[in-house]
Amino acid sequence: MDVLGTRDMKTTIRQSYIDLRGINLGAAFVKEHGLQFGQKYPMQIDGLPDAEPIGTLDRSGFIGGLSVLYREFDLRVGDELDISYDEAAIHIAPPAHRRITPGEGVAATAEETDLTAPVFERQGLRHIHIEPYAPGNLTNWIPQTEADVYMVFGALSEYTDYRYCCGASQALIDRLGYKVKTKPDAFLIHRATGQYMVAEFKMNSKEFCLNHEKGDVDVVVCWEDDEADRSKLPPTVLGLKKLLEKALKEGEIDL
Repeated sequence: MDVLGTRDMKTTIRQSYIDLRGINLGAAFVKEHGLQFGQKYPMQIDGLPDAEPIGTLDRSGFIGGLSVLYREFDLRVGDELDISYDEAAIHIAPPAHRRITPGEGVAATAEETDLTAPVFERQGLRHIHIEPYAPGNLTNWIPQTEADVYMVFGALSEYTDYRYCCGASQALIDRLGYKVKTKPDAFLIHRATGQYMVAEFKMNSKEFCLNHEKGDVDVVVCWEDDEADRSKLPPTVLGLKKLLEKALKEGEIDL
C-alpha cells in the first residue's frame, strides 16, 4: 500500500485477490479511517454506478464481496487500484483500460454455449422471489460429510462469485417448473449478476456424474475437485479445499 494523501491510497492486485474476489485495504487505510474488523462496508466502483457490493472487513485488512469488480474488469497481478473512504462507502478506482467490453473472450463451442446461460434461463423457469439465506460468522474445519461442505461454503462464500439462497425442496422445484431427473441440493445467487444458479454439493467432484446430468446444474460446490474428465461436469466447479488453502497461505483472511 502506498499512501497518496490523507484519504487516498493504492493497492496492488495479487493473484489471491483475484481468486478470493476482494482486495486488501492495508493496515494504514483501516487505521486512518477507523474501520472496524468484522463490519460490513458498502463499496462504490468507478465505472459501475449501479453496482452496490458489500464486503466484510477481515482482521488482516482484506475485504471480499467484489465479484462484480472482477467480472467487469480484467484485472491482472500488478495492476494498481486507487481506494478512498468518505464515511458512506469505500471507493475503488480500477484502471479504466482493464474494463471488459461486451463480446470479448474466447469463442465457445456449440455445447459450451448451450450451458453458458443459467439453468433458470435455459429452462425458462418461473420468475418467483426466493428469499436468500444470510449466513453468520462460521469457522472452518475438515468436512466429513456433504453437510459439512455447506458449512465451509458459508464461511467462504463471500470470497466466491456466489451467495447461498436456499435448499432445493421438491415443493420449490415444482413451483419453478424445473424439469430434472435427480433433485439438486440448493439454489445460489451469482453476486455479480443477481441470477439464480442451480447447485449441487459434493464431498468430491468425481461423485457428481454418479447421479446427476451436467446440463441440469450450474455449479458443483465440493470440498475436493478431483474429477479429471471435465466433460462430465457443469461449467463451474468450486473446489473449497483449494480455495481455503490458498486464502490461508496468502494470509488474506482470518477465519
